[in-house]
Amino acid sequence: MGNLTDHFSSGGGAGSNILEHLVWHPKGQTISTLKGGFTAGNITTHQDFSSTQMLPVNGTQIPYLPPDGTTQVYIRFEFLSRHPSSGSTLGSVSIEIERPGHGFIDVWDSRTQWFHSQSTYEVNRKAVECVININGTEDREQGSVSSWDVARNIKVMAAAYSSSYTHRMHRTDYWRNGGTDSFVRPIMTIIAMK
Repeated sequence: MGNLTDHFSSGGGAGSNILEHLVWHPKGQTISTLKGGFTAGNITTHQDFSSTQMLPVNGTQIPYLPPDGTTQVYIRFEFLSRHPSSGSTLGSVSIEIERPGHGFIDVWDSRTQWFHSQSTYEVNRKAVECVININGTEDREQGSVSSWDVARNIKVMAAAYSSSYTHRMHRTDYWRNGGTDSFVRPIMTIIAMK
């Protein structure tokens, strides 16, 4: 999809506080930004989570550098969630951001969790999202970073509650009353605001 500022004004007028608005399906394409760009991950199939350890959601890690004057960055990852082939689902998902020289930290306000009973066969769109404030303080509980003048890696992490409560991303279940499951690519969004 690319950068919406390629097609629309990037803010500054009429009271808009949006400097950059990026929306894409992760399929390996180049995403143009006001500070260069990056190559999106390429998510091509579903992913199962059965470990209680937080693991990367394939294809979600990207390096992002917001435009000059940014004070907040909104990040959203929208995905399809369903039960595994058997059992109930209890999943956890969060967004992590790199602290240069210190590795990744999860943004507490991005944490989300859900439960599906095996008998309900629920398949739902879920989203994990957060707002990162650029305010001079590194504080994961408050969702803030001291500065963002170099690219920071962002990624989505997920885990299961236990080996009895696993979950699956990016796949339907009994699509249109049939037995065929379909892959559904997630959507990533980043909005830089002044």
